Amino acid sequence: MASHDGVKTVTLTAGAAVTNGHLVAVSAARTVIETAAVTDVVVGVAAESVASGSDVPVALLQGIVEVEAGTGGVTAGEVCVPDATGTVTGVTGTGGLAADQMGIGIALNTAVVGEIFEMLAQPTAAPHSV
Repeated sequence: MASHDGVKTVTLTAGAAVTNGHLVAVSAARTVIETAAVTDVVVGVAAESVASGSDVPVALLQGIVEVEAGTGGVTAGEVCVPDATGTVTGVTGTGGLAADQMGIGIALNTAVVGEIFEMLAQPTAAPHSV
């Protein structure tokens, strides 16, 4: 289980297999799946790997959470955003957010794809498309 410093967790049901450190979004009542689009609304981070239908502890987006770096990795200080595979990539400042994309925190370390890194969870409103 990844470390989550000062973070509350809730137990939900996995709607599909989820991986520790991956971002999750609600897919049905009290059910989560890994994020599948950059515009998904992230509710938290899977705190352990579980099979579909199992209980999964979800670390809420607060405090310091450990997440997995996705394509392109992240650099310390970048705004963290969800990617299409449940992992996290970085953009430079809030101006780097795409329309309808949610900034979910700030990278506290630099990491390459596949590495677990610490993120200060701090959801940020995204610019909205019209």
